Amino acid sequence: MKLINTAVDEVRKAETKEQNILRGQRYFFLKNRENLTETQLKSLQAIESMSKLNLKTVKAYHIRENFQGIYKEATKERFEKSLKKWYF
Repeated sequence: MKLINTAVDEVRKAETKEQNILRGQRYFFLKNRENLTETQLKSLQAIESMSKLNLKTVKAYHIRENFQGIYKEATKERFEKSLKKWYF
């Protein structure tokens, strides 16, 4: 998770130079969705809904969330299958 969080933050930093909407939004993308305050969650959802911007940061965040979901699998076999699916 540390490597993925670092990657998401690097994508965000690079994209912030082009997209001012991402300025000051670092922790939205590094915190788990369930740990965001209501205000932070609304702001994150607003950014996510701006699909016309095609933000790389949002894509990286979704990759992070999908990876994190792998750890919720009930069995080792399902975990391995989900990890392979995520990887490819």
